[in-house]
Amino acid sequence: MALIHLSYFSPALTKNMQLYVALPEFDHLPAEKLKTVWMLHGYTGDYTDWQRLTGMERYAMQRRIAVVMPDGANSFYADMAYGPAYFTYLTQELPTYLRKLLPLSEKREDNFVGGLSSGGYGAMKIGLTYPERYAAIGCLSAYNIPEDFSWQAPDKPESWKRMFSLVYGDLFPDHMMGSEHDLYHLIDVINEKGLPRPTVFHIWGDADVAKRGARMMNKYFLEMKGDPFHYFGKEYPGVHYFDFWDAHLEEMLDYFGLPRQDV
Repeated sequence: MALIHLSYFSPALTKNMQLYVALPEFDHLPAEKLKTVWMLHGYTGDYTDWQRLTGMERYAMQRRIAVVMPDGANSFYADMAYGPAYFTYLTQELPTYLRKLLPLSEKREDNFVGGLSSGGYGAMKIGLTYPERYAAIGCLSAYNIPEDFSWQAPDKPESWKRMFSLVYGDLFPDHMMGSEHDLYHLIDVINEKGLPRPTVFHIWGDADVAKRGARMMNKYFLEMKGDPFHYFGKEYPGVHYFDFWDAHLEEMLDYFGLPRQDV
């Protein structure tokens, strides 16, 4: 497996950005471009988390897939109201740039987006905003931030309130539902317009700080008739930490239809 540590100037963010890309190694260039999993870190994390704290590179090697591990800072994967445009960077600029540089497939059936905690929310947001681009979404301890955080806002420390105000501006906390940040709204748009529906994998721990919101999201998917998103949601024993997330990464990749191969 080749691990590329990439640093480049991002026009969308007007600053240098760093990321990891894990690529399988071949004796000859493969006939088809690589299936790609885009993995998002959580709040307070960065692009190194998947490499340092999980076996993601090893799992990618066993399945002969590419894994892109970008940095989303504490943006909650939004074009911040008072800050950089991370959503644009991650959905527009970075995929275009990397596909020019590396043999990454553009096909919907070859692209998957996943994440943990706020990165799980970010994966849902990206996959549901652009369902024509991703075959599946993987959420580890994810919730719907507008719903689950708005009710907590009065009890959060001032630093959290300031951060959410920077990300969401005047929308936070009372006007986020029904906006582009609201996962339920994005799901409803897909269903109403008959857009392609990514498969959704969603797990969380029974002692997880995100379990309230995760259970609410689970209920929303389960109440849809006909299971249009081929949704898998399950609560396992565990807490909101990397030991739990790492233990279920291969299950997520299996659900994506990315089997192990001889290496």
